[in-house]
Amino acid sequence: MNNEKRFFIEIGSADMDTCIPLAENGWNGIIVEPINAYLKNLKRVDGVIYENLGISGDGSDYDITYIDMNYYTRKGFLPQHKSEPHVDIHAWVGDHQLPIDEKEHPIAATIWARGLGSMVSTKEIDNAVEQFPSLKDDIKTIKVETLTLNDLIKKHNVKRIDFMKIDVEGMEYDIISNYDWKIKPSFMKIEHQHMGDDYFRFLDILNSMGYKYWSESSDIYAIN
Repeated sequence: MNNEKRFFIEIGSADMDTCIPLAENGWNGIIVEPINAYLKNLKRVDGVIYENLGISGDGSDYDITYIDMNYYTRKGFLPQHKSEPHVDIHAWVGDHQLPIDEKEHPIAATIWARGLGSMVSTKEIDNAVEQFPSLKDDIKTIKVETLTLNDLIKKHNVKRIDFMKIDVEGMEYDIISNYDWKIKPSFMKIEHQHMGDDYFRFLDILNSMGYKYWSESSDIYAIN
């Protein structure tokens, strides 16, 4: 029996709904997040590499635009509202002492806005600001270093990928179409809702690699 630990790669973690629970159950892995303020929020677990960079198809530098929700994180929204069904409480660390007041609560509850950072489009950010206009003051653009997926794997001498998750607000196809597939992940979850026509080209790649897959509203699940 192969006793080697299972391994995951998570690209675009934000600081919620992460693979931290896998790490807490004995997996090793890499978590990649270009926004350092969010990466710092993640719980540190032995066996996990935390990379503060982006993944792209060409490995060049990119500008990423995002909504800085860290103010609400630090004010302690999650510890006071653990009953929220979509909150991953494994993702939050730090000093949560100040309460969220009634005026701030609707914005703090908008935890999905933390995951809207994109190197290719601000459409989802614009939609969020339309819903909550005060978020406009929290929009930031920074330049980030990126690696290709091939270079990330080479950098850390990855030998197996049992699970790969990619959620990068529109860069998914660019990453996958430039991957060499020398290591085929056993199971993948990849967001597809921003792929546009590239969605069908992505399915062609999965077919050519021998994956069985199915789609849900936002994600594709693929098994090798």
